[in-house]
Amino acid sequence: MADSNIRYTRVSDIICLIKLMCRPWGVTLQEIQEEFSVSRRTAERMRDCLLVIFPEIDIIETDDNQRHWGFVDCTLEDIFHMHKKSSIVMFS
Repeated sequence: MADSNIRYTRVSDIICLIKLMCRPWGVTLQEIQEEFSVSRRTAERMRDCLLVIFPEIDIIETDDNQRHWGFVDCTLEDIFHMHKKSSIVMFS
């Protein structure tokens, strides 16, 4: 039973990352590293995975010197609704 939990860990991490990207200030690579206890390269891969799936992800301008990625003017519900529509088009 423990093996099935391990298999879904990365999927749940990606879903949590989507939630973080819904914050008004988005998320930085440093925050991804800290939140998921991963290396910088793994944080970049996680971010890149979502950039491929959700082209709506933008760079969010902030006052600090770090780059922030996230969804501008979107709720979590909007994001999954957009993705559902694009998936229907792809598979039609």
